[in-house]
Amino acid sequence: MAKITGILALLFSIVCIFFSVNGSPVKTNGKVIPFKIGNGTLEITHLLINELVLPYDALLRCENIYLGRLVTIYSAVQEAVITEIISTTPLQGKIITAGKFNIRKFQWEWMTTGEELTYRNFANQLDAEGMCCFKSISATQNYQWFAYNCDSERGVYICEVVI
Repeated sequence: MAKITGILALLFSIVCIFFSVNGSPVKTNGKVIPFKIGNGTLEITHLLINELVLPYDALLRCENIYLGRLVTIYSAVQEAVITEIISTTPLQGKIITAGKFNIRKFQWEWMTTGEELTYRNFANQLDAEGMCCFKSISATQNYQWFAYNCDSERGVYICEVVI
C-alpha cells in the first residue's frame, strides 16, 4: 500500500510540475490537512485555480480534471487553512465554495456532499433560490462568506485533492 501511495504522490508531483511549467493556473500550497470520510481519515492538499469561472464549472472541473472536490468548509480550523492559502496568494476574484442554497429544503448545503452547512461564516446570508457561497479574498472583509447568484457570479476556486 505504501508503494502505491508513493507512486501516486510522485505522479501527482509530476503533474503539478508539468502544469507549473506550462503556465496552467494550478498552484499547490503543499499543506496537508486531515479530511474525515465516514469512520476513516484521508489526507488532502489544496489546488488553487486562479481562473474566473462559474460555480458549476468549478464543481465539475474539480471532479473531472483534478479528481477532487470543490472546497467544502466544515470548521473554523479548516477555514483558517483556506484563509492562509488565499491571504498569501495574489488572486483576481472571490473564492467559490461548494455551498449552495437549496430552496426546496430552505437550507444551505454543500453541493459536494448534500449535507447542511453546520459551520458558517457569512457576512450576508441571502437565503434565496440560485445562490452560491463565495469566500472573500479580502482582509478588509475578514475573509467572510457572501451569497451571490450561481448563474452569473464568477470566481476562482480551490479543489481538495486526496494525496
